[in-house]
Amino acid sequence: MKHLCDWMKLPGIAATAIAISSGAALSRADVYAGKVLYELSPPAGFSDVTSDQSPQTASAGQFVGWGFSQMGIHAVFWNASGTATDLNPTGYNSTHAEGTNGAQQVGYGFGLGGQQALLWSGTSASAVPLNPVGVASGFAFGIGGGKEVGSGAGPATGGNAHGFLWSGTAISGVDLHPAGFATSSAFGTDGIHQVGAAHVVSGDSVPRAMLWSGTAASAVDLTPTGFTKAQAFGVSGSQQVGNGQTSGGATHALLWTGTAASAVDLNPAGIFASAAAGSNGTKQVGYGDNDAMLWSGTAASAIDLGSVLPANGSWGTSVAFTIDASGKIYGLVDGTYNGNTDDFAVVWSPLLPGDFNRDGHVNSADISAMEGALADLKSFKNANPELSNSQLNYLEDVNGDGTVNNADLQRLLTVLKTGGGTSTPVPEPGTIVLAALGGAVIACRALGRRRESPLTQ
Repeated sequence: MKHLCDWMKLPGIAATAIAISSGAALSRADVYAGKVLYELSPPAGFSDVTSDQSPQTASAGQFVGWGFSQMGIHAVFWNASGTATDLNPTGYNSTHAEGTNGAQQVGYGFGLGGQQALLWSGTSASAVPLNPVGVASGFAFGIGGGKEVGSGAGPATGGNAHGFLWSGTAISGVDLHPAGFATSSAFGTDGIHQVGAAHVVSGDSVPRAMLWSGTAASAVDLTPTGFTKAQAFGVSGSQQVGNGQTSGGATHALLWTGTAASAVDLNPAGIFASAAAGSNGTKQVGYGDNDAMLWSGTAASAIDLGSVLPANGSWGTSVAFTIDASGKIYGLVDGTYNGNTDDFAVVWSPLLPGDFNRDGHVNSADISAMEGALADLKSFKNANPELSNSQLNYLEDVNGDGTVNNADLQRLLTVLKTGGGTSTPVPEPGTIVLAALGGAVIACRALGRRRESPLTQ
């Protein structure tokens, strides 16, 4: 499985082992746990499946890609239960799915006399062609906030690829191409802003990261000083994320807040290649060398999500694509799990002390679960094989004194008695002390092969 660094076509990336905020070294503010959602098995009639690992390949439990069917290459999406669906609509020779927001999917296909940017709503019959009049070749890469983004080329664009924004139909297409550039493409949107890249010279390998606000005239070049090239992949609110190549040839994850001068280099110490694919406006996700990464605005804040994958699996490379408003992170990992070696959809979530029934809340429902765990800690561990010993200790040690005993149950009862347990979502669980614990934090549900992404074409 290749990584997001392939979007920049950078060969020879070293596979460097890292240990950033992992295992026992994690503070109570920085404990995350990964969980396998499902194996990326092919639909009936398919010999194999893969993905291009575009920035929105996984979101809200869904995963998109493509596979080899008996009729050719067909777009595929997996729902939150792991059921795979062939998205190839009638009249298309081949299709690819590139992004999802958890409800709809975007990509492209060859049919209707050309290459069409496509929007789906979970079935092949739902496909909507997005190419505007005068565009013969289209791609759709990102979706969010009721909008879709990608690129298109044809007579209307002078034959060069232009970034496009849609609102669900071909007629809604808006050409985002900035003045002074030869080609452009949009990769991500939050419904208000769009991000991507533009090239001064057509066909060159020197992209400039771009930010738009719905029109070509709104384009902002985000490429920071000290970087020879850059691309922006995700956007949420005031934050944009992507990566860039330093003058020394290394690829670093980048975070912006609207201008080139605002760029923050997120590359952690000891990492050669990194990229940020998504943001929820507060935190950023992506990869560093061979592991999925989570940041909180600085390189020093990096958390190696690859090190907190389920303890009962054997894992290779991983990447995080998106992070939602509650902090759930959706991604991909290859490895061996339950005796199967394959690619797996995964989700990472903050681990919450006291959430003994693992439903993402600390409330009265955890009391009986905690009593059972204290009565037989070994059985509780066996019932949660995906958690490491340090993660189990973190969950069980409610009062934070380093020992798991009845004092932790008393602490939980005290918190609930004083109104500390609620069902209100907690956006920043790492900042909450147990004495003021708000219940509904993120559930500890956590979520290879690929060809070169069209983002590099």
